Amino acid sequence: MQNKEENQIVQTGMLTKVEPEIQKFNSSEVEVSIKNGRCELMPRDCEILSALEVYGAMTLDQIWAAFFVDLSQESLSSLFLQKPVDHRNGDGNGTYKRMMKLTQYGYTQRRLHPDFGQLFSITRKGHYWLQHAQKAKLSGAPVLWPREWKLRHSLLVAACGVVFSRLLNLETVSERELIGYLRQPEKAQERGFALRTPLPDLVIKHQGRWMRVEVELSEKSR
Repeated sequence: MQNKEENQIVQTGMLTKVEPEIQKFNSSEVEVSIKNGRCELMPRDCEILSALEVYGAMTLDQIWAAFFVDLSQESLSSLFLQKPVDHRNGDGNGTYKRMMKLTQYGYTQRRLHPDFGQLFSITRKGHYWLQHAQKAKLSGAPVLWPREWKLRHSLLVAACGVVFSRLLNLETVSERELIGYLRQPEKAQERGFALRTPLPDLVIKHQGRWMRVEVELSEKSR
């Protein structure tokens, strides 16, 4: 007999999309639940939602490495998609339970991927919560998932962004944020950098200077 989760699996090409039963998005309901504490969102949840907002998606392994343990050689391997984590019974079980709870509440959406395992992205409800908490970096709700052919690249950009911002404490701006600045160039000027196209994967501030960062999946000849 199939369990409830297995009955909710829908095949979508190469992706297997899991759609848990969640409440229909309603901004007024979110405001009420925030006020009376029913959502029980913690500061770490805000950090996770913020990362999903600006990078598009992260794997469960990456979320474990970035937000649930100290960054070390072992966790960096998981952050860069090289070492899987046991989320059912091992070190990653707490991460799995928390992300499933955020998905159940409707703040994140989950997919199963044959190469990357469990993937999470932020939903419209999650983005509204960031706006309500004045933590949103994008003015509008972001696209849920990177395109399939860009997925590995997007996940590795997220890994680099986490290292720059959380490990090295560098001010980091994602490509998604830069796209927003194209519509509001005055905000980029306020932060002290000029926009040039094509946009880089990341922009970081190092020793007072803004630097463009490109993440390459293969070595290019000069």
